[in-house]
Amino acid sequence: MLINYHAKNDRQGWHFVCSYPLDSDEWGKTDRAFIDEMLKHGHQVITCGWNMWEIAPDNLQQQEPQQTRPVAPAADRLINFGQQSLDLN
Repeated sequence: MLINYHAKNDRQGWHFVCSYPLDSDEWGKTDRAFIDEMLKHGHQVITCGWNMWEIAPDNLQQQEPQQTRPVAPAADRLINFGQQSLDLN
């Protein structure tokens, strides 16, 4: 069984990143936790924020990670890791 990983960003939207067998060492600890949760509940897809893991259709074969374009230097990007309050009103 293959698992596909997709990511989302402002520039590309959702895009394919990589595909590895279920038991591959390429999956990190976080990946493994979401993959196991997906399989435990019998889901085809699981998302968390801008990350998505899915069970690949049976006729697909493993694909290597896609090359991505270089990102602008950090000084040219706005990155905010702070928390923001949630206004439910």
